[in-house]
Amino acid sequence: MKKISSTKRETAAAFLKKVAKEFGFNSNGFSVYLNRNKTGEIISQNKTLSLLKIKHGDMLFLFPSSAGPSSETMDTQPHSSTSSSSSSSSSLSRSHSSPQIPEDEIDQYLSKQEGKIYRNRDPQLCRHGPMGKCVHCVPLEPFDEDYLNHLDPPVKHMSFHAYIRKLTGGADKGKFVALENISCKIKSGCEGHLPWPEGICTKCQPSAITLNRQVHKIWQSKLTVNKQKHFIHSYKQESSRERNLCRLASSTHLTLKEYKFGNDITYLARPLPVEYLIIDITTTFPKDPVFTFSSTLRFPIENRDALGETQDFHSLATYLSQCPSSSSSFLNIVSDFHLLIFLVTNEVMPLRDSIGLLLDAVKTSNEELAQTWKKSEQWATIEQLCSTVGGQQAGSLDYAMGGASVPASSSAMWSCLHCTFMNQPGTEHCEMCSLPRS
Repeated sequence: MKKISSTKRETAAAFLKKVAKEFGFNSNGFSVYLNRNKTGEIISQNKTLSLLKIKHGDMLFLFPSSAGPSSETMDTQPHSSTSSSSSSSSSLSRSHSSPQIPEDEIDQYLSKQEGKIYRNRDPQLCRHGPMGKCVHCVPLEPFDEDYLNHLDPPVKHMSFHAYIRKLTGGADKGKFVALENISCKIKSGCEGHLPWPEGICTKCQPSAITLNRQVHKIWQSKLTVNKQKHFIHSYKQESSRERNLCRLASSTHLTLKEYKFGNDITYLARPLPVEYLIIDITTTFPKDPVFTFSSTLRFPIENRDALGETQDFHSLATYLSQCPSSSSSFLNIVSDFHLLIFLVTNEVMPLRDSIGLLLDAVKTSNEELAQTWKKSEQWATIEQLCSTVGGQQAGSLDYAMGGASVPASSSAMWSCLHCTFMNQPGTEHCEMCSLPRS
């Protein structure tokens, strides 16, 4: 923020020349506005500052029009002019310019939300009317640590966007905030010694790193052996999904490590371990859980062709042949998440536009809706396709009339119901989580 002295009779052209000289711009390398939102640009060169309604102490806003050595916008504070009593002093403010990166839609949506924590009027502490506010009932910021710690149970880690709002809050509005990724690389080009690893000095070696418990988190808690898996949608693995775009990160994306078990401590990371810091998040479980997907059999998981687990009509025919009517209803048979995914996404007979009734039946556990959808032409076509591939004998598709169960082969690899790890045949316990097969 810089101060520019001028008189009210001075023309805009002369004033802009002073601004260019003060900030080191050329005559066409910047624009000056009356407002921070880039409205009220000073364009007319012949008008005086008084005609432009620029008075003593006004704050103006400068934005560069092209990248250069002074590409950041600058701030100045108002001050009294020393030229005459009728002079005016203008000030140019620098708005925090963040890199223009395409953030995720959810990040853009959350950044526009107010995020305030509203509280009701306290009948014991508040001494004002119903329309007033005081320190006991004023809305709180989402990063208020006292409020988060006094919740039951307390919130250990604030959300990432609440942390961003904390950094960009206050009087400076996060003007100097920059999230940096840790770099432990040796700086190259040092001429005082031989290149690394033959030589090193304090100029080219990385700075010391201290580790502390992070106050925010981006990812939710991972599945563990203490949690019961309802279903997992197996996405196709893409490296780009691992990048977290952030407008405050100098490298356009922010890489966050996981946390360490233990107390809230700070210590020197020397030497820096290869695998470290696992987050510890407390969680609770219901006493009597109610599952939406209640099928006792398992349909193959999508996108696991490399593991020998494919989704096709042969797998569907085999799955249906294992569902006798004596122990399974149609609703129980179709209450499998991966089966529903296959019915929607298969290329032969996609049911994206006609599966709504079945999804409502599974969501509300309504057997009548499921039986109504079973009588549709789409399901009849699915049954015909299954019988064509030879997955079961003639007439066995109508499992409402009964069917024989096909025992699973003991010589094939099996997937753990708890952690989805593919185990070798002949084992009764999972090699990953040590839980039983059934």
